[in-house]
Amino acid sequence: MPIQDFKMRLVTAVDCMAANTNSTNEIDFGVADPNNGKNGNFGAHILINTTYTCVNSGCDIVVMHSAAAAPAVRLITRRLLQAQLVAGKHYFIPFPPTNRRYVRLKFIPVSETSGDGTLTAWLGPDEDGTE
Repeated sequence: MPIQDFKMRLVTAVDCMAANTNSTNEIDFGVADPNNGKNGNFGAHILINTTYTCVNSGCDIVVMHSAAAAPAVRLITRRLLQAQLVAGKHYFIPFPPTNRRYVRLKFIPVSETSGDGTLTAWLGPDEDGTE
C-alpha cells in the first residue's frame, strides 16, 4: 500500500451507519476541472477496518462533486454488499475525468443502517489492482 497523505483522506471514522452520511472531509483540487483520471486510474480507496454486520442489503458509496464547497452532485456510485463489507477488504472507485473542483463521499445504506463497522477512505491512484 502506498504512503498516504493525510490531507487526501476523506474518512477516518465510522460511516454507513446512518442514512445519507457525508464523509468526514472533502477535497478541494483548487481548479474548476482537474480532470482526475484522465491519464490513468485515480479515485477513492475504501479500506474496511471493522466488519459491518447490520447493513444486510449493503451500502451505496457515492462520489459527490461540484464547483463549490459542500458538493451535492452525484458523480459515480458503487454498491458494496454486506458480504463485501468485511475487515481487511480494499476497494477502489475510479473517477471519470469529468469530476469538478470539490469532491467528497456519501454513504447511503440500501435499507437498514448499521450499528457497527468502520472504514478509512482516501484518494489516489490504483497502484495495486484493488477490487
